[in-house]
Amino acid sequence: MSKILSNDKRMNKLCFAFAALHLVIIFASLPLAKFNEGWNFVFVWAFWFLIDFPVSTLFFVLFYPLHYLNEAIPSLKWLLYPPYFVHGVLGTIWWFYLPRIYYKVKAKKKST
Repeated sequence: MSKILSNDKRMNKLCFAFAALHLVIIFASLPLAKFNEGWNFVFVWAFWFLIDFPVSTLFFVLFYPLHYLNEAIPSLKWLLYPPYFVHGVLGTIWWFYLPRIYYKVKAKKKST
């Protein structure tokens, strides 16, 4: 667990706050997407593509494997639907680590 969490408690709180905020907004936007119905889902996932960039580029890599896995095991349809997985799971992990990455880059820039 020490590799996931930082020694700095404020940094841990910031990381959890970013990840929690990301999840709350994901869950708030899911009713707008209505699971692949109409044009709403296109706009919602385009919005999330911008927010979760560069992680959202994995959508193009994972779409076909996850799509075929969903067809093989229909019970995983809601969990492994590619936008849900990429933005809900991987995007949340990205936003958890983003404050740490930012402060490491900022500290490195200051030292040079």
